[in-house]
Amino acid sequence: MNFRQMVLYSTPKSRDAGKISALAVAETLLSVALFWWLAMTFGSYLHLWLAILAAPLFLLRSPASIALGADLFRRYWGAENSHRISLSFAPMALFAGCCSGLVTWLLADLWLAAATGMASFWIAVLLAVVAANIGMTIAVSAWGFWALTDGKVAAVAVAGVATAAAVVAVALVDRDIFAMSGVGGAAAIILLALTIAGLAIEKALVGQVLRGIGAAAFFVIFGIAIVSQSTANEAAKAMFATIWLAVWIFGAIAAVGGLVGTRGLALVATGAGVGIFIRARAIRFIATLRHPAPGLRALPGNWLSFIFQRDTMQRPEVIPGLAAEHMLRSENRHAFWDGVSHLEDWKNMLVVGFFLEFPALLFRISLKSTAWLYLPLVYFAFLPARRRDD
Repeated sequence: MNFRQMVLYSTPKSRDAGKISALAVAETLLSVALFWWLAMTFGSYLHLWLAILAAPLFLLRSPASIALGADLFRRYWGAENSHRISLSFAPMALFAGCCSGLVTWLLADLWLAAATGMASFWIAVLLAVVAANIGMTIAVSAWGFWALTDGKVAAVAVAGVATAAAVVAVALVDRDIFAMSGVGGAAAIILLALTIAGLAIEKALVGQVLRGIGAAAFFVIFGIAIVSQSTANEAAKAMFATIWLAVWIFGAIAAVGGLVGTRGLALVATGAGVGIFIRARAIRFIATLRHPAPGLRALPGNWLSFIFQRDTMQRPEVIPGLAAEHMLRSENRHAFWDGVSHLEDWKNMLVVGFFLEFPALLFRISLKSTAWLYLPLVYFAFLPARRRDD
């Protein structure tokens, strides 16, 4: 690495020449400051310890581990798995339900128990969306591209089980009508939208009718809410609340069903992106452990390159070493999501940029935050080797 030459940001040419990126150095300093500020502000050092433990494991890569990781990911993601799934539906659905129920119960106990009225309603909606994304994370991390194409119906069912588990978990924490209507309505929305996506139903006339029903129901529910607040009769309030819940769910299903069509998978884009990210990290970890000796030899160079050359102008790769035509290479990702969601071009780029690349960028920042510890160690280990080479 040439420490005497610096560029504003990295390019393939500058990285090959060993030039330092000013942007990469600035990102490292900001990452260290941010993570220590979070630790001191919230009194928790867990994120620092996790980053310290993860950094060496993911910077021990070598040509051998890169090749193995790319091959494992290709087999996980590739077309040879399209006709079968290595994990059957039942254990996947059970695992998704248990994970979703536990996470939702913990979040509901933290956020929902003290909330009242419409606040509990919107929190419950958020929890249902989180639950559906947990289910999609598990489905995509296990089944790969199949879960987003031919296996969408199976992935829908896993997300549905996760959402149903969230309804039960929230009911154990808060039985308030607003909270339960939020969970029930959000569950119905997500399940129907995902079913539409899974079955690939999209007809213009049906969509227009559903959108009209949804728009009408939107005004009806507000009218019912106003009327229910103006009456003092408890029986009438209960009746209005029941009608309000029924109309809300029906109208929301109609509106979302008409709007999303086959684009329903956009509702769980976060889960899909996180699922890909988790599986990719696991594969990289396994590939690294399979080739420890070359990784140790490459560690100093990898770390210095990561700290001084890798910046946000270089889009993160899901797995290094993928073939140039692979759909998940950085330059091909918008085409990948276009094949899944059929959104317009700019929306595809937004979805891919946020949901598929944001987790990787966050992970990169967390690794850079450990520079205060590992940079001195690498420096004292690397410098004597350079002197012996001289």
